[in-house]
Amino acid sequence: MTHEVTNARRPAIRCGLREQRRTVFRYIQTWRSSGMLQPTLRSSFFIRSSRSLGNQRGMANATALRSVNGAVSNSEVPANAFRHIHDELRYRTEDGPSFRDITEEVREIVHRSGVGFGQVSVFSQHTTAAIILQEHEPLLLDDLRDRLIAWGPPEIYYRHNDFEIRTVNMHENEPENGHSHVQHMMLGTSETIPVLSGDLHIGEFQSIFLVELDESRDRRVSVTVLGVPGE
Repeated sequence: MTHEVTNARRPAIRCGLREQRRTVFRYIQTWRSSGMLQPTLRSSFFIRSSRSLGNQRGMANATALRSVNGAVSNSEVPANAFRHIHDELRYRTEDGPSFRDITEEVREIVHRSGVGFGQVSVFSQHTTAAIILQEHEPLLLDDLRDRLIAWGPPEIYYRHNDFEIRTVNMHENEPENGHSHVQHMMLGTSETIPVLSGDLHIGEFQSIFLVELDESRDRRVSVTVLGVPGE
């Protein structure tokens, strides 16, 4: 009799395990997308179940937390070691399209931050001034200038410049700069650059440029460094 009862229960047990695994799998997916682990699920159950589903992904994710050269790992850095620094660069630009190399100013902020491994965001606070990574070669910059003008020629009609029909975001001495906004579409507002061993991890020919697309203006560039200390 005992033997018959055991056999009768086996399908239910298997079904229960499968359902548990499905539940854990769904939970893992939710946890990964939200970055949170619900306290109602016991850690021991989570670990046992995730192993039964195959924990290779978790091991790969843990390995990915280590830096490229292995100098810093998630287990070696205290939670309170995370650093964040924000600074603002200000410039008076030349008439555009013009290119100003701001690499060294950004590098100085990274050095001052004490971040060894992380990233730095360089962000233009303007819609007619862009941030790009490009080679600092004078003839190339002339070529880029020509392409920008061809893409957004200043002499054609722009509704943005027609002050008889435009009613939004109007200021005293509003410039006719529709072409500058169009040129901005070719470039972008920001660049995010890796920080490794306390320095900008950029290529040999990469420089950070503030690109003026309007007339000479006072411009502001936000620089934010995030990461952990290290050498």
